[in-house]
Amino acid sequence: MRKKAYLFFVLLLLLFSADMSVSFSGYGGAQNDLYRNLFLFVGQLVTVACGFYAIRMYGMRSVTGRSLAFFTAGFLSFLIGGALFSYYDARLTVSPFPSPADGFILLGYPLFFVGLFLELRKKSLFLQTGTKMLMSFFALLLAVIVFYFEIYVPYDMTSS
Repeated sequence: MRKKAYLFFVLLLLLFSADMSVSFSGYGGAQNDLYRNLFLFVGQLVTVACGFYAIRMYGMRSVTGRSLAFFTAGFLSFLIGGALFSYYDARLTVSPFPSPADGFILLGYPLFFVGLFLELRKKSLFLQTGTKMLMSFFALLLAVIVFYFEIYVPYDMTSS
């Protein structure tokens, strides 16, 4: 089992290294975007596959299995959204704003929050009211940032 985990880690490290080398080389223009999208897609695909493997190991009856299922569903949602975005952008050569890809990408965030909530609740943390308020503030702040950069900025028709 330890050998498989080591191989997955090495694979992810190689994918990350290749992605960074292509991203920062500035070589190729559109070809560079193709390589970056390919490395991103493969990395997300490996993440989703590892998530399904972990769900199979823990099972859906355990809280950890259910929280991993929500995390994996979030990654799968990002994977589908990214694939649709790349398809609209590269293959159809149309502006992917707005598109169904945005819905999948935005769906990933609540799935992550539900998985995080289940994981924190599992730990039976007895948080004080001030800590709960601070966590709620940061969750709201993250929601506002995501809304601004994922919805408002791409759809702002007055900007160039």
